[in-house]
Amino acid sequence: MENINCIICNSNNDHIHLQSKDIRYNTTDTVFNLTKCKNCGLIYLNPRPSKNEIIQFYPSDYRPKTTLSSKDLIKRKKKYKTKFLYYIFKNPWFIDKNNGNSILDLGCGSGELLIFFKEKGFNVTGIEIDPITSQFLKNTYNLNVFNQDMDSSFPFPDNSFDIVISRHSLEHTHNPLNVLLEIHRVLKPNGRLILGLPNIDSFIAKLTGENWNDLDLPRHLYHFSSETISRLLTQTGFKITDIQHEFKISNKSLKNYYYKKAINLNLPNILLELLEFLFYIFKKSEWMVIKAQKNG
Repeated sequence: MENINCIICNSNNDHIHLQSKDIRYNTTDTVFNLTKCKNCGLIYLNPRPSKNEIIQFYPSDYRPKTTLSSKDLIKRKKKYKTKFLYYIFKNPWFIDKNNGNSILDLGCGSGELLIFFKEKGFNVTGIEIDPITSQFLKNTYNLNVFNQDMDSSFPFPDNSFDIVISRHSLEHTHNPLNVLLEIHRVLKPNGRLILGLPNIDSFIAKLTGENWNDLDLPRHLYHFSSETISRLLTQTGFKITDIQHEFKISNKSLKNYYYKKAINLNLPNILLELLEFLFYIFKKSEWMVIKAQKNG
């Protein structure tokens, strides 16, 4: 385990925000500390597993590793396509070809976004840390996927891509500041970044606390609000163009929370969908999507 300073302001003046275990995969009984910087408000795991230690907390049933069959990918892609077509409000992951043709997907996981955008005519490239996943995507779908750590320098020249997308990957990295600097480097002038993250400032995160499913400790090393990610993006040479929210509510988080209070909660789907809508409207959803543009 290693102790770190805040990556936004380099302060070591933090305090414990909450404590929790690995409630998602139960890889350890260790209680982890999520700390909050007293200077800028960033929330991060401290102390945290080192680069060598973190591997043991990604079990064989970790989600991207279990959705690699063609059947699973088609199902996930179809679900994503449905979201594109039928959201009442504009889907935050919609990409207009007027913004460019070349896309880099960082932490592409099981590849449904790469496949989707390739079918739409985009020139797609992915980076994925898991060797089995990246090899499967190359062999099965003929995708251009590089097997490497996002914390390492990207194997591309400067100004290579029109668009970089990263959906629920940045929070897994040991140094998001360096990752964003690399994204800035490989984007073309005025290139665009679309960044999906769990929202630590969401209503469900605040309500359920240590039981929030998207804490995903210790795999999620950083937990951003719209304010802290905006500050980090500005610091790394980006201009925020929009912050949107996804329709997302974690029934599992609610059940865990109320189970510990000896309350058997089973909300009907229609109520969950209404809550999703309200959190979307008031920008308190569990998942947020930040859109930014490279300065210069």
